[in-house]
Amino acid sequence: MSARHLVLVRHAEAQAAGASGDQQRPLSRHGRTQAAGLARQLAQRLGAGHMLCSSARRTRETADIVQQQTGWPEPVIETGIYEAAPATLLALLREQPDTLRELVLIGHNPGMEAIAAHLAGRPVLPMGTASAALFEVHNRWRELGPECSRLITLVRP
Repeated sequence: MSARHLVLVRHAEAQAAGASGDQQRPLSRHGRTQAAGLARQLAQRLGAGHMLCSSARRTRETADIVQQQTGWPEPVIETGIYEAAPATLLALLREQPDTLRELVLIGHNPGMEAIAAHLAGRPVLPMGTASAALFEVHNRWRELGPECSRLITLVRP
């Protein structure tokens, strides 16, 4: 079986929380630039990534910019990603069909750093906004874990 690729992305920089609450925070101008830079880097490393993203506005906007820049399929919004524990994120990834070769999960810290560290089997450098951890996975998604995952690189804008 050829390797699959998993990319764990922390959303780009968002504006400060306002009266509309944390879930509705839009990307900042700098965040939009970050997301476009991340998209260019991901396009150089991956084919057509299937994107799952949190329901929070900043992750949806990050995913939309990545989709527009890469031509990848529309992101799938998963409400359970917002503030999810690493075990919840891992369960979501394990539910994905084996027909997917490249999977991109766009979410939030501390979840993104925690699941990246779990899959790498060691701490991963802090994932700033618009950072991505790219893994090679040598099993089916339902068997995803540190024993079949190898951290290839960390991508930063």
